[in-house]
Amino acid sequence: RAITMPEADLLSVGRFAWCGKTWSVAKHIRANTAAHDRWASKHFQRTLRALAKATPESKKPSVSSGASTIPRRSRKPKRSARGLK
Repeated sequence: RAITMPEADLLSVGRFAWCGKTWSVAKHIRANTAAHDRWASKHFQRTLRALAKATPESKKPSVSSGASTIPRRSRKPKRSARGLK
């Protein structure tokens, strides 16, 4: 229902008792969204790790034992502070 609230209600500190005397509704939404994103990220990572462990070796993509088919880029030499090297 935050979308239908007037802007004054979203941004007023202490407007609602459940917000306390120092938080606005907008601060609660921001904090809870960030906390949910952290929780969801950890949950997905754990699930993906568990699925990777449960996948039989025959189903996993094979890694070639020879040279990689993707050429590596060579590093460019770093320049000194004067631009000479």
